[in-house]
Amino acid sequence: MQDNLSRLIGIDDNDFNTSGFSRAEAMGNVRSLQDALGNLLGNSSASSSLSGSVGKGGDNNAEDVRLVQQLLNQKASAGLAVDGLYGPNTLAAIEAYQESIFNGWSDGLVEPGGRTIQSLTQGSNTAPTTGSDTNPSTGDGLSGSVGQGGDNNADDARRVQELLNGKGAQIGVDGQVGPQTIGAIRSFQSANGIPADGLIEPGRNTWRQLTGSGNSISSSSGGTSTDQPQPARPTGNYTYYSHENWQNVSAPLQAGSRTAKPINANAERLLRSVIARAGLSSLTITSTKRDYTDQAYITLTQVSIDEAMRWYPYAAGNQSLFYRYRQELANGRDRETVFREYGDYIRRVAGEGASNHIPGYAIDVTGPGLGRFNAAAAELVPIRGSGVRTIFPETGRSHIEFTFIVV
Repeated sequence: MQDNLSRLIGIDDNDFNTSGFSRAEAMGNVRSLQDALGNLLGNSSASSSLSGSVGKGGDNNAEDVRLVQQLLNQKASAGLAVDGLYGPNTLAAIEAYQESIFNGWSDGLVEPGGRTIQSLTQGSNTAPTTGSDTNPSTGDGLSGSVGQGGDNNADDARRVQELLNGKGAQIGVDGQVGPQTIGAIRSFQSANGIPADGLIEPGRNTWRQLTGSGNSISSSSGGTSTDQPQPARPTGNYTYYSHENWQNVSAPLQAGSRTAKPINANAERLLRSVIARAGLSSLTITSTKRDYTDQAYITLTQVSIDEAMRWYPYAAGNQSLFYRYRQELANGRDRETVFREYGDYIRRVAGEGASNHIPGYAIDVTGPGLGRFNAAAAELVPIRGSGVRTIFPETGRSHIEFTFIVV
């Protein structure tokens, strides 16, 4: 091992690579040396080699995913393809491994320095007593998840609402989780670079940021109150942000979309104002208000499996049902029957918390310039009275939510 290390050091110590290794051989030896040093040093080097989180809602960088897949194959005989691609098989293997060592608990996420990566890189299949992963059963101040698709116990919801208000939100502290609380969670997540899934789970990143030094919602625009644009003065019944060129841009409904329903005049003016603010001429509306059958249609046919697992807790929480209905569609079963049945399931387990499209606060748009649209909307989120509650990107489209019903 010392000889290999000396030769590898030779690659960087001179301009002519006297090591005798090709680049591919060098990388293979680096990994072997990491593993060997990890065994000698209690695997601390292997743990630190994870640069980001892997799993449900994680960063899922290819090299990190590949490492976790290798470790799961070594420690749990997971049988995963070591391809660096995160998907349902990798998620299932992470959850199964966590359940086996944490007495039935899992969150599907492997974090740098956390208990899961420590267990994967240590010699025995036992649960470490320290690390950043937190078992919900041990509390950490929150007994269950809060937000979209969460447990939403009243005491937990009240605690989250208080903390969100302390970070700049302006929501009622009533222990009830509805569109405003979920929107505030998403705004906080966006302000802190966390995937905006609207869910806070005990011990996870959103909870740690909310109870720690996470950015306030009002800081997400990166400016101060003196350089932020202010909403236009109310004209008639319209009291939200208005751009002087809003009438010169368009926001047509996507032809043939079952979930792109006409929006009301206030929503159209605000949406077109944001488009104008971004310096764009048009974006196409792909989805507005949905019923539960529509939500089932979106979940089963319009998003990838990874997106469904990441965005919709009702899908991730009952993966066998999700895959069963997808297979039934592939086998030619009547589509509307499948959507209706799965929609009934969504209504029972998630209610309106399944998506803010269901109560009617959300609009999805697509077209050139989505990055500029997202930036323009994000500047309006912290401005009280602007009408824009939150904005976050999805694959090929943007999801914007208003503070009022859009249809």
